[in-house]
Amino acid sequence: MADAIADTTAGTVRGISEGGVRRFLGIPYAAVPVRARRFAPEPAEPWRCDATRPGPQRPSG
Repeated sequence: MADAIADTTAGTVRGISEGGVRRFLGIPYAAVPVRARRFAPEPAEPWRCDATRPGPQRPSG
C-alpha cells in the first residue's frame, strides 16, 4: 500500500494507492455545518486532507 497524493483547488489530499486503484476517503465537501451554516452549507475552506480513512458517520436512528 502506498500514498496517493492529489492537488485540488481546496488543497492537497493524501489517499491510498493499492493494486492500481487510488482511494480518497472522507473528503469534506462543505464547511463544517455549525450555527448559520447548519442549513445553508458553504464550500469547504482550503485544507490539507488525510483521506486514508472514512470520515465521520451520521448518527443512526
